Amino acid sequence: MNFTAVAIALVIVVLVVLVLLLRSRKTVRPYETAILVRFGSFRGTLGPGLNMVSPVAQVIRVDLRTRSASVGPFAAPVANGTSILVSGRAEYRVVNAAKSVFQTQDLTTSLRVAMKDATAGAVAAATPENPTSKGWAVAEETRRKLAEFAVPVGVEFGRRAVSLPGTSGPTEFLTGDPSR
Repeated sequence: MNFTAVAIALVIVVLVVLVLLLRSRKTVRPYETAILVRFGSFRGTLGPGLNMVSPVAQVIRVDLRTRSASVGPFAAPVANGTSILVSGRAEYRVVNAAKSVFQTQDLTTSLRVAMKDATAGAVAAATPENPTSKGWAVAEETRRKLAEFAVPVGVEFGRRAVSLPGTSGPTEFLTGDPSR
C-alpha cells in the first residue's frame, strides 16, 4: 500500500474529527440556559459554560434575565359601551426554559397579547360607571390573569403596572414585588 494514500486518508480523518469536535462545542452564557433538541425531540437542558453536544443536535438559547414588556396605550371597552385608554407594562423572567420554548411560538408576542387581554378584561370587569375609580382592582385583576398565563409557559412576573391616562386621581397602579 502506498504511504501517500495512507497519509492523505489519515489527514482527511483528522480534519473530519476536528470539524465534528468544533461543531459539538456549545458555549452557554451565565445568564442563559439552553434547550437541547435532537431530531425534533426535547433531549434536555444545558447549563452555563462549555458543553459538548452531538453535531446533529439543535441548541436553543433562552435568556433568564429579568425583562420588560409593555402594551398600549389602547382603547379598552367598558361595560357601559364606552372605552378608555389603558396601557400596561410588566417585568418578567423565564423560570422554565423548556416550557417557554415549546408552549409558545414567540414568547414576547404571547406575553404582550396576554397583557393586553388581561388589562382589557380587568377594565371591562370594573364598575361600568367609572372604571378608573377601581384602579387598584383593575391592577389586581390584571395581576391574577397574568399569573394564570404565566404557569403554562414557564414565566414568572415581577412588577406590573396598569396606567389609566387622562383620568382624575392616580393614573398608575403597581402590583408585585417592588424590589424586582
